[in-house]
Amino acid sequence: MKALYVAPRYHINQVPIIRGWLQNGHQVMFISQLAASSEDHKDLKPIILGYSRIFNGLFSLVNKIKHRNHPDALFAVSSKRGFPPYFRLRKLIRDFAPDVAILRERSLYNIIVHLICKRYHIPCILYNQSPYWNQIPKKKGRLWKTVRRLSPKYRITPVLGSPGRGKYEEPNSRYVPFVMEPAISPDEKTYCKGGTVQLLCVGRYMECKKQLVQLEVLKRLIPKYPVHLTFAGEVVSGDQKAYFKQVIDCVERDNLQNYVTILTNLPHEKVYDEYRKADLFLLPSSEVTSVSQLEAMSCALPVICSNLDGKASYIRNGVNGLLVEPGNADDLEEKIEYFLNHREKIEEMGRTNYRTVVETYSFGNYYRQICEIAEQIKKEGAY
Repeated sequence: MKALYVAPRYHINQVPIIRGWLQNGHQVMFISQLAASSEDHKDLKPIILGYSRIFNGLFSLVNKIKHRNHPDALFAVSSKRGFPPYFRLRKLIRDFAPDVAILRERSLYNIIVHLICKRYHIPCILYNQSPYWNQIPKKKGRLWKTVRRLSPKYRITPVLGSPGRGKYEEPNSRYVPFVMEPAISPDEKTYCKGGTVQLLCVGRYMECKKQLVQLEVLKRLIPKYPVHLTFAGEVVSGDQKAYFKQVIDCVERDNLQNYVTILTNLPHEKVYDEYRKADLFLLPSSEVTSVSQLEAMSCALPVICSNLDGKASYIRNGVNGLLVEPGNADDLEEKIEYFLNHREKIEEMGRTNYRTVVETYSFGNYYRQICEIAEQIKKEGAY
C-alpha cells in the first residue's frame, strides 16, 4: 500500500507507525507544515511543505501588529487557520497516488487536503486525540457543522476515554491505540542497581509536564530513600526556555544537584539509553495524552501517570502502573513510595508492561484497522 500522512509536524508518536509501514514493505509520504528539533527522521524524512505564500505574508503582517513578532505565534495561529501551497500540494498527492490518507486534526489545511483527495478518490481518515468517548458538544453552530462536513467522515483516536454522563460515542469513530514495538526486554535490565531507584520523566520542559512538582516530591523523598531523578526533554520555544529556567533555579535553590540529572534536546534514539537505566517512569502531567508512557512500557518500566483519559487508557491501576491526580504532589509522593517500599513490584509491573506491548500495540493491529476503514470508505463512496 501507499499511505499519506499530513500533520502539523512529524511527532515522535508517529515514528513507530511509519516504521511499521516501511518494515512491512509499504510506501509512506509524510507531509508536515513545520519541523521540530526533537523529530526522528531515521526511518523517513518528511516533506516540510509549509504554508502558502499568501498565508505567510498575511501572518507576517498580523504577527508584527498583534503578536509583536512572538517566536511561538506561528504554530498557534497556523494550526487551525494556515493553508497550504495548493498547486504543489495537489501535485504531490497526485504523483504519489496514495491508497489511504491520514489527516491530523480538523483544520483549514486538512480540509484542503481532503478536497484534493476526494477529487482523486483517495480514502481519507481523520486522526485526532479527542477521546472515543467524547463530550457531547454544547452547541453545534454553523461553523462546527461546516468543518465536520468538509472533514473526513471517519476518525481514529489513540484516546479511549470512559463512558459516563455527558459522554457519547461519536459516530464513525474508532479507538486505535498508538503503535509501539518492544524495545528493551526485562531480561536485559538490572532493576534498582546499587540499591538506588532511578526515576525518569521524558517530555518537553513545560508546566503541563509538572517537572517542578516532581522536584518537590523528590525533595521529600531524599531523606528517606536512595533515589535519583532524571529529566530528558525538549527546550526550544520561548515558553520552554522560561520553564526550564524555573527547573534549574529550583534544583539550585533546594540543593538537589546530586539527586537530579537534567538532559535537553536528546536525539530520540538517545532517550532509550535513559529508559534502559531507569527503574520507574513518571508522567504526572496535565496534557491530554502522550506516547512516552508506551515507550517506557516497551522498555519494561512500570509507569506512574496522571488519571486523564489519554494516558489512563494504557495503564491499569495496580497492574502495570499507578494513576495519580495531575500535579498533585502528595498523591505522587504516595505512589512513588509504594514502589520504593515494594521494590519487587517494579520488576513485576515492568515485565507486565513489556508483555502488553508485545501482545497489544503492534503495527499489525493498527494496519488492520486502517485497512478496514479505508475499505468501508470505498464501499460507501464516502471520499
